Amino acid sequence: KDILDRNYADYLVLPRQEPVQRDTFTEDEILRLRADADVGDETSMIILILIYTGYRINELLQQRRDQVDLDLDVMYGGEKTAAGRGRVVVIHPKIRPYVEYFAARATGPLLLSGYTGNLVRKNTLQRLGITREGRQLHPHCTRYTFATRAKTAGVDNDAIKRTLGHTDFALTSDVYIQDDIQRLKSEIQKLK
Repeated sequence: KDILDRNYADYLVLPRQEPVQRDTFTEDEILRLRADADVGDETSMIILILIYTGYRINELLQQRRDQVDLDLDVMYGGEKTAAGRGRVVVIHPKIRPYVEYFAARATGPLLLSGYTGNLVRKNTLQRLGITREGRQLHPHCTRYTFATRAKTAGVDNDAIKRTLGHTDFALTSDVYIQDDIQRLKSEIQKLK
């Protein structure tokens, strides 16, 4: 009946959550994926598309072929939030051949509709020696990799945020961009 004049939630103290280090692909691992993709491994192609677009796996799986504009080198897609749906995602020159490959083989309305999966070979990441001690890399690691690489390369914060489909760069920075010790060392060396 709204007769309380006090907000008891103000007195609630929650434990502080420690930041989580999320896995990203290293430059060496990306080179291994690229070499594998260049000899026709479709799974490696998909992983690289995810790394260079920042797409969630489901966003790529649902990417409509008619929303891939190879003349402008962009894809229109996304999901989850208002900022994420229908966003413009640039097709980087390094993944353009892979996007063209899937677009040419599409058997239905989706970009990856011609993809049959990795039916014969063992797990692509295991085969390429891309592993982490005690755990597996998961598809969302490609989004962390995109954000971290983009920030390290000096890509504008707004471009990173928009590509990932976020409305606030704080989320992008706090959750997606992972600290790179070498980058931190290099930045600190700028002190004279």
